[in-house]
Amino acid sequence: MKARFLFLVILFGLITGCSKKDDDYEEIDAVAYPGEIDPVVISAPGDVICDDTTGMDWVSYNFMFQATQAFVPVYFNLDANNDLVPDLRLVSEKVGSLGAGYYAHSRIESLNSDTKILGYLESDTAFYFSSSFYSGAPPLVWYTINYYSSCFNVSGTDSIVTINNNFKVSPLHAGDTVNANSYYQSDALIIIDDDEYLDYYQNNVDTINYIKYFTFKECDQFPMGTVQFIGFKTKINSIDKYGWIKLSITYQNRILIHSTAIQK
Repeated sequence: MKARFLFLVILFGLITGCSKKDDDYEEIDAVAYPGEIDPVVISAPGDVICDDTTGMDWVSYNFMFQATQAFVPVYFNLDANNDLVPDLRLVSEKVGSLGAGYYAHSRIESLNSDTKILGYLESDTAFYFSSSFYSGAPPLVWYTINYYSSCFNVSGTDSIVTINNNFKVSPLHAGDTVNANSYYQSDALIIIDDDEYLDYYQNNVDTINYIKYFTFKECDQFPMGTVQFIGFKTKINSIDKYGWIKLSITYQNRILIHSTAIQK
């Protein structure tokens, strides 16, 4: 009888001991070890996924604005870290003149050194092309074509004016990652710019001057007419936090802000 009772006690201990080890194994298995890929994890700790509001402070705007008067910019401030102080500014602007023509562009500005825009550096080459020729007599028609462009070598023999290392906004899509591995700057920069065009002539007594002037303002512009994201980072209690702005731009300066989000 005693032997039988002892056997049951040992058996019960073995059963409960095995159950405890199974529980421990399940907990340990849920931890991602170095080199182990967990199919459930879609991003590393600290990553922000564009259009994903999990663990984020999210604000919906659905607000559109556009500058229509030359040299009167319209802007919208964004409080990225919810401290009631603006951190980023989106600007719609129209510049030019009645004679030379008007063109529009959009800008984004960082309003403090703690708030930085996600982007990349690129060397932009500015080319210059100019030609003159004459026809007819009299009156003598003098054609002058000045062609100044950025990143476009039109004739193949254009002169290089400058090569500048410029910071540009990285256009992001839904599902793209914003994290510490990205490149950021606290800057003010063009998002989308328009082309400038001037067609001008002057009729004198014996000479007609006919001048064409073209300018292409920017290279690698932000996609227009589609929903895109701009990544950024800022500080909350001296800790870097990452976020995104969801927006779309049409007509170079009509900006629709859909929403913003930042890590909690």
